[in-house]
Amino acid sequence: MKKKQFLYRDIEDFLMDLIAQNQNKAGVKMPTEKALCIKFNASRVTVRKAVEQLVEEGYLYRQRGSGVFISGKTPTIMQVPLSEAQQSDKAVGKSTIKITEPIHVSLLLASAANNFFQEIIEGASEYLKTKNSWPPRIVFTEYNQELENRAIKEIMAERMSKGIIICPLNDEQYNKELFMLAMNGFPIVILDHFFDGFDVSTVGTDHFESAKRATEYLIKKGRKNIGLIQGKSGISTTLKERHAGFQKAHIDNNRLMQTKHELLYSRKDEKSMEEMIEKFLKKNKKLDALISTGDNVGLDLYRVSKRLGIKVPDDMEIIFYDDNYKWFADLLPFSPTVMAQHNYEIGYEAAKILINLITNPKAKTQTLRLPATLIPGQSTGD
Repeated sequence: MKKKQFLYRDIEDFLMDLIAQNQNKAGVKMPTEKALCIKFNASRVTVRKAVEQLVEEGYLYRQRGSGVFISGKTPTIMQVPLSEAQQSDKAVGKSTIKITEPIHVSLLLASAANNFFQEIIEGASEYLKTKNSWPPRIVFTEYNQELENRAIKEIMAERMSKGIIICPLNDEQYNKELFMLAMNGFPIVILDHFFDGFDVSTVGTDHFESAKRATEYLIKKGRKNIGLIQGKSGISTTLKERHAGFQKAHIDNNRLMQTKHELLYSRKDEKSMEEMIEKFLKKNKKLDALISTGDNVGLDLYRVSKRLGIKVPDDMEIIFYDDNYKWFADLLPFSPTVMAQHNYEIGYEAAKILINLITNPKAKTQTLRLPATLIPGQSTGD
């Protein structure tokens, strides 16, 4: 069982969110200690510990008699020195850096066992082959936030990598190391997570359009009560966009969307997903279609449906995110209908944007949303 985070860490995360929302603008005042004590039901000692930690790291500063403010400075532990070539080009105002030595880049991904990440690696590596680049350094953090933080610090300490492609583990709060690198202008591309108030390049799927299209597909097939199973939205807009697309399809087709037809779960719920899904389906017996997270959650959904005697697709049609099942499709009792992301292309485009950020100091951050593809299968009677 995952240990609960210390309260002062929660306060630190909250303050980092505020720094991000204010674009690390110097002089913006933070909430008072009293306000933080009330918000978190915490003692002044706990609040002061959180604030002092961020002051020590350089994110905030105290002004006697006035309060605590955003420093707007990059902490010294995260300063990213420009190479001699970059400093020279910057001095003469060149718009493109001429790279004579092979470029080193790093990929920070959650797991080697996840096919999503394997396809990301293939796409990124293929583009990097076309440029003067070494094969990317790949770090798997095994879904461990501490390992992700340590990996970022080690990469920066080595000063080899000129840029990072990363799929953040935590979409519920900002990674401080990643946030400050981005604020300092270090080339970063984030995969499949879109963050409000975080000026960094991102490449992923157009989740709004894909969810809207999946919902409309079921509506056109005559399904009247469509449910949604997905994770809860954090600071990343990914799941918010899916939910908005699901909602828009209902509105456009004059359908009533009921919140009771939605099952939103957090990471800590995943070990008890079968139980949650069973309660959800028993409570919503009129559901005749579902759009659901795929992977293990989708398998849990299938097992529960079978146990409850719900026939797929006769009683209930299902569309799964993403195409995680193609690697073991022969083991499933039916071919699932999926909304497939183009993972190879996401990796390829991420590498292209990263190289542009590295070689062109004037390059602006980009947000690229790629369309997903609906692949019909037996879970929708196709």
